[in-house]
Amino acid sequence: PPGPPVEPAAKAGPPAQPVTVDLLARIEPPPAGGPGTWTRGPDGLTADSQNGYSTATLPHRAPPEYDLDLEYTAAGASAFVSVGVPLPTGRVCQCFLGAGADNRRYGFEAVNGATGTGPTNPSARDGPPRLAGRRVVARIEVRRAGVRTLVDGQVAAEWADLSQLAWGGATGDRPQLTLFRGPVVFHAARLTDLGGRGETVRPAADPPPRPVELLDRMMPADTNAKGPWTRAPNGLVLNSPGTFTSPVIPYRLPPEYDLAIEFTTPATNGEFSFMTYDLPLPTGQLCVCHVGAPPSSGGVNNRYALERVGGLAPGEKDPTFRTGPPRVVGRRMASRVEVRRSGVRVLMDGVVALDYADLGRLSRDNNTSRITRITLLGGPILFHAISITDVSGRGEVIPPAVKKP
Repeated sequence: PPGPPVEPAAKAGPPAQPVTVDLLARIEPPPAGGPGTWTRGPDGLTADSQNGYSTATLPHRAPPEYDLDLEYTAAGASAFVSVGVPLPTGRVCQCFLGAGADNRRYGFEAVNGATGTGPTNPSARDGPPRLAGRRVVARIEVRRAGVRTLVDGQVAAEWADLSQLAWGGATGDRPQLTLFRGPVVFHAARLTDLGGRGETVRPAADPPPRPVELLDRMMPADTNAKGPWTRAPNGLVLNSPGTFTSPVIPYRLPPEYDLAIEFTTPATNGEFSFMTYDLPLPTGQLCVCHVGAPPSSGGVNNRYALERVGGLAPGEKDPTFRTGPPRVVGRRMASRVEVRRSGVRVLMDGVVALDYADLGRLSRDNNTSRITRITLLGGPILFHAISITDVSGRGEVIPPAVKKP
């Protein structure tokens, strides 16, 4: 008897269509404090590693075969880009774009261990010259049959035997952009999946920074403070008639941070007080911020300055000197100092009192401490709140010293 009917074989579905993912807005710059700077602007993502290198990771797990398209402009002749390229073998190679003394060497590292742009690397060859200030359109094509680089539509480098390509023992599935010197502006970064599907990696959302409250951690007995401290129901009173007092705020600061201090200047001689904050800077130096200081001849406490600029003592010739919101006797006031790599800004009750950008000129006697202090001459001053908010990096609360029995 005839057997059961045989079902026809299922037809294979149509091949997966290529999918292009725009990654420029999702590029993950290196952590703050690392080498180089990466900033977003109207023309794209600008990277500058000065005299070194800096690497950013593309937030996409590449499939075995793909195209990576980059558009960028190098501002200087000495800057060039290298791309960490995941391969179908599971290894990673480096693809250098416009390297060498004449900015026209292309190739891959390493080929059987051979690196560099010279004749010892069999993949290295001359290609289109990379001209400073001119926009470059580059494509890296990764296939099981090999890898190829095109610049402005011209083949700049290609290599077929992927088994010979490896950057040390590096493995991974996410391309990386490495900048040498700079600056370079990246205008576009797109990855097109071919024959398989990659996956966009969504960075974990960082919790918003929270201020660290430090008023209750102030330990006058451990800070070499000369003036008397008195704890009150509504804060901490510091009085230092006739001498300077510099209690430590017990926190080791990151490169970028906000320092917020709320205080009241009492009517009893407090109007004649002189107050400053020590500010560790991202440069590694420290400066001193004058907060609502009085003129030497008396008058309104409305002077702000950063000490010192190019070695200048604070005063009206100091380029940071400003008059701003006065410290009003008897009124609770909120001061805030924002320290960034782009500069220092001082606010009083939300009003900008001082804004200075050239951190390279700021230094107080070559002090490199990462600890801040309040320095007071005169008083009393009633402090209601002292807090620090980490903006980049992580600071550290300094525990009180343990007294020996």
